[in-house]
Amino acid sequence: MTNLPKLPKLRTTKGNIKTLLKATHYKTLKEFMNDNPELNEKESLEFLLENYNSIVDEINKYSLERQKKIKEQIKQKTKQNKSTLKALPQPAEEPTQRTRQQRQEAYEKYKTLVNRVVNDKPTHKRKELKALKGIFQEIIYDVKQDKNIDNKDLKNILLTELSRAFNDKQPDRNLNVNIIIRYRKIKDGKEPIILGYTGNYAETIKSIKYINDFVNNYIKLFETYIDDNNKGESGYVFDCILGFNIQISFTKIPKTGSYIPTPKVIADKKCCVNIKNENDDKCLLWCMLAFKHYDDIGKKENRTNPKYYQKYLTEIVEPENITYPINIDKDIPKFEKLNNIKINVFTYEDNKVNVLYNTRDRTSNTIIDLLLIKEGDKQHFLLIRDFSRFMRTKE
Repeated sequence: MTNLPKLPKLRTTKGNIKTLLKATHYKTLKEFMNDNPELNEKESLEFLLENYNSIVDEINKYSLERQKKIKEQIKQKTKQNKSTLKALPQPAEEPTQRTRQQRQEAYEKYKTLVNRVVNDKPTHKRKELKALKGIFQEIIYDVKQDKNIDNKDLKNILLTELSRAFNDKQPDRNLNVNIIIRYRKIKDGKEPIILGYTGNYAETIKSIKYINDFVNNYIKLFETYIDDNNKGESGYVFDCILGFNIQISFTKIPKTGSYIPTPKVIADKKCCVNIKNENDDKCLLWCMLAFKHYDDIGKKENRTNPKYYQKYLTEIVEPENITYPINIDKDIPKFEKLNNIKINVFTYEDNKVNVLYNTRDRTSNTIIDLLLIKEGDKQHFLLIRDFSRFMRTKE
């Protein structure tokens, strides 16, 4: 059998940081280091490189092993089919008319035999890898020889694994998920080939209810991908799923709270309002009220003082049992729904604007733009009053 080309390992982190981060669900090295303060920059890069290369080794090792087993698997299937045919009910030596009961018994015997051959469990092997005290996990499923799993089986396994991971995570952590499906394609007269499907993106699971939607959408995308590739000119068609990897990471959930002074680079833009809520963690509430009533406050120096907005507090509908500081991913959607608004959250780092929160499936005529700033472990919202000034960069 012709060996497939191996995936290349990386020898250095130079020029490869984005590739390394993609395998861990982090967007920037700074974000990774914030969640792993025990590692300095050099140690962080070394860990990311080692983590990436270990994944490549696992995939290459698996691909080689599967190629060696394919011919043996075909031989075993042939033997099994012959055994199955021999075990099926044989006609009587002297053909006679069987009774209804005899025909039913023969059918039940045949059905039991076929079910045992096709649906014998378990169909797969499971292996779990962990790094950095469980912050990164990879769950590897390999389908056993002579077994098959369909999309229904795949869905049930993914729902079980992701639900377990979500329920086991710490309350202050997000669950980030990436799934890689390994599958085989065949063509008459040619050697089978092994490929992988990764989907479009890693996903942050924000609630237990969202898991079902995420899994259904992922499987639909996989089915569409397979259908499109079956129509290709190569002549290869999908045969079966060989296994899949569930890559999981747990990142800190950003929370917002009491007053932090405006960074100079933002203050110079003169685009934001910073409410000085030094005695509470309700900066989201004060930003929402400043959005509505900033011009209603008489003196300019009073427009950053929360006490002048207190009389408007009843205009904001707060989620039931809400606690402050809020959880951005969990709580902002509740405020949006209850108040019929859309909230966008941005960050500003290295003279670059990044989108931290944006719900694309929500529309509203009332859009509130917020800037998240940080000071040590504290985070705080500013209201962006002039978006064009905010987006403007120095030439």
